[in-house]
Amino acid sequence: MTKSNENFKAYAAFIAVCFFWGTTYMAIKIGVTQLPPVLFAGLRHLSAGIVFFIFLKARGYKLPKKEDIIHLAIVGIALLGFGNGLLVFSERFIPSSLAALLITTIPFWLVGIEAVLPNGTKINFTIAAGLLLGLIGVALIFGDGIDNIFNPDYLTGILSLLVAVIAWAFGTVYSVHKKVSVHPLMSAAVEMFIAGAGLTIIGTVLGEFASFSFS
Repeated sequence: MTKSNENFKAYAAFIAVCFFWGTTYMAIKIGVTQLPPVLFAGLRHLSAGIVFFIFLKARGYKLPKKEDIIHLAIVGIALLGFGNGLLVFSERFIPSSLAALLITTIPFWLVGIEAVLPNGTKINFTIAAGLLLGLIGVALIFGDGIDNIFNPDYLTGILSLLVAVIAWAFGTVYSVHKKVSVHPLMSAAVEMFIAGAGLTIIGTVLGEFASFSFS
């Protein structure tokens, strides 16, 4: 592979991340107007997990070992079940811009959780400076929307998102300290499937309960 091809793939990957990640919150905001939030999140991850799993299996990727399943389940439930699931739920109550703002607090929770672990990375000058620089950047980008945090009408969404970012930080730290032997791509597929299946079941039950309650 030539250097120019490598550069092209790197730039294409960067553009793809910017586009898909950058439009995630807007897409979620649209999605929760069409489906119940938990069911929407579940179907999204379940379908992605199934498609990704089939693609990887066809490419010859090995399945995870039995002892790895429990760790993948914990990560998937933390990151996608609670993390993304509550993010989707919160956008029924708050603007997508506020959701994007609050998500940027994840590094603070990551550093905090790591700092209290016996073998975790402790806070030093470099880490503190990086967090401060990131905070300044967030303030510059979202400064006009910070007042929304104190809007009482957004309390449910903000509290949901607070739990979401803590769960995401926990899942991230857990995945770092609990190594698995399966390929990272297959790990992601299994995590999406497990979290998606759980959210879909919960979303279906909640939807049925709501329909029964208000019928």
